[in-house]
Amino acid sequence: MKRGIILIFLVILLTMSIVNAGTSSVTIDTSKQNIIDVQLITLKYTPAPVAPGEYFDLWMAVETEESSSTSIVGQDDVNNIELEFLEAYPFELKEGEDAVWDVGDLGPGEQVIKKFVVRVADDAPAGDNELRFTYTSEDDPNGVYTPYLDINVQEIEATLNVDSIVSEPETLVPGKIADLDITIINGATSAFKNIDLVLAIDSIDVPIVPYKSSKEKSLSLLGAGEDYTFNFEIIVEEDAEAGVYKIPMNISYQNSNGTEFIKQDTFGIMIGAEADLSFNLENFDTFQEGGKGEIVVSVSNVGPTELKFMNIELLEDDSYVVIGANKEYLGNLDSDDFETSSYDIFVNAEDDTEIKFKVTYKDSYNEEYEEEFSVNLPVYTSAEVSKYELDSNGTKSTIKYICYLLIVLFIYFGFKSWRIENKFDVAVKSGLIELIKLPFRIILIFRPSRIKLWPNKIGKFFKSL
Repeated sequence: MKRGIILIFLVILLTMSIVNAGTSSVTIDTSKQNIIDVQLITLKYTPAPVAPGEYFDLWMAVETEESSSTSIVGQDDVNNIELEFLEAYPFELKEGEDAVWDVGDLGPGEQVIKKFVVRVADDAPAGDNELRFTYTSEDDPNGVYTPYLDINVQEIEATLNVDSIVSEPETLVPGKIADLDITIINGATSAFKNIDLVLAIDSIDVPIVPYKSSKEKSLSLLGAGEDYTFNFEIIVEEDAEAGVYKIPMNISYQNSNGTEFIKQDTFGIMIGAEADLSFNLENFDTFQEGGKGEIVVSVSNVGPTELKFMNIELLEDDSYVVIGANKEYLGNLDSDDFETSSYDIFVNAEDDTEIKFKVTYKDSYNEEYEEEFSVNLPVYTSAEVSKYELDSNGTKSTIKYICYLLIVLFIYFGFKSWRIENKFDVAVKSGLIELIKLPFRIILIFRPSRIKLWPNKIGKFFKSL
């Protein structure tokens, strides 16, 4: 039957979580008579809350009231109902979604449900935004607008994220310039503006300063999903100790509505330098082939950072033999400091030889290192020892001189016997016997009873001159 006025009651539930909605109604005036109540109900939407740039599922229901004795025509149907989703900023249907909802005929107390997939504009302002439908039926073919539905839009996370922090070099060296790159990324669904990044490096505990630039960098605008890299040139103070340092930074920015946010963060930098060692042969005895003696080697830390737990080892080689211990613990070695280590060796080589060593140590970050080095040890001939008036510690040279002395004494004793006996064999025999007696005679000279006579004999010797 013809209807004069159809009342459409719109009830909208906007919640912050996924729950069934309650209902309330709004009256729409038409030119017809009041016959039956029709309600448009917001059941739920997910996710909640709605965010700019996101899709959300909007669940709507159309239902009629139950017939009653107070209804003018309580049992009549409402025929050919259609609702159309009106796309208007900042809401639009997902591509491929049908905007027209063909509800059909509804009898008293019936309900029909439909889901719409809606997208929110990237730059949608925060707060309540309006969404509406048009309603048509057999009795209202020209259609009427439904009242607005207020959909609250909120930014879920209005923050900037620090994506990466990179220094070149990775370990900063005292007294050297370095590049520091800090990359931020806008993970929100709307742009940020007036972005300021400040390095809080005024503390005496932070040994870095800006180099030819400010400690503050600015960016006017950063769109949703975009990133940007702030570059700082910094220099480490020359007397900075090696270690890990915490660098505070502050980031301030505004969202599209002008709301200001402040983000405080901290990152770490490493200060140190590669080890720089110097090795030297500090002292050594005069070596000849077959000679034994002592060498003293030094290890100097000429780098800017302390080295820890240092050990030194004299390595074996065919040109020499290590006598005694070949390892020594040197401990910690400060910058501009040195330690020495001594070893006894026996040299087999005729010429100068390379004495090989190995040092192990740890840096300020307890990373272990190993380094081999060698020092050149001069080996002299007998002629060079004599020419340069060197004190030889060669065993072979000492034995040689002892042999020379024994030969001279043998000739002396043999010659004395030959003058008396004038026989060569007797002279040889006498020379050997006297050489054998010589050590015992020397021992007898140093008897206490003989030593007491030395002053008198020395005095008589000088008087006889």
